[in-house]
Amino acid sequence: MENKLRVLEGNWGDIIFGIRTLILSFLFNEDNFLVFKNFTIFLIETAGLPPNELDFAISFIAFIGICLFAYMLTELPKRLVFMQCRNCDMVFLKIGVPESSWDSEHTIKHRHCPRCGAACF
Repeated sequence: MENKLRVLEGNWGDIIFGIRTLILSFLFNEDNFLVFKNFTIFLIETAGLPPNELDFAISFIAFIGICLFAYMLTELPKRLVFMQCRNCDMVFLKIGVPESSWDSEHTIKHRHCPRCGAACF
């Protein structure tokens, strides 16, 4: 019973990193990269700059756009659904750990890390 894997209390940090890597690998396919690159060219042409002289800058801006898109796509759910312990850096589901409080009015709600027991706000 001790070695039973509990999904709700496990460390999700590596899983989120894997999902982020999967999204990046999907977005860096040639067709998807061209979508971001064409959007960057559209923005540069709208600004009145000649896109022929800025080929490296266009590719770099498309690369940064893809990285920021993938980061935001995985970081927002991480902040809403998961918590990260400041003591041991474990990432765990909020619903997997019961909420605690220090007084009867529930003014300082927190959860305890399943690994080290530190209070996480």
